[in-house]
Amino acid sequence: MSRALALRELSFESIVDVVESLPPDKKMKLHDILDKGWQEEFDRALTSVRAKMSKFTSEEIDADIDSALAEVRKEKYAARSN
Repeated sequence: MSRALALRELSFESIVDVVESLPPDKKMKLHDILDKGWQEEFDRALTSVRAKMSKFTSEEIDADIDSALAEVRKEKYAARSN
């Protein structure tokens, strides 16, 4: 059985137990690996959002935010009045 397949067979709790039993230097290495993957994914998402938003002016974005806030506040006020 491959290590990847064996890892998939483990429960989440078993994986947590294994991680908790690692020495501090191995935990730090694992943290760095996981953190790097998350950061790269976040950077890709942010780049995508920025590319899509570049066609809008700051004023248009602010107006949309103001409109959405006004709508939420109106709904909250209506819910409190009922």
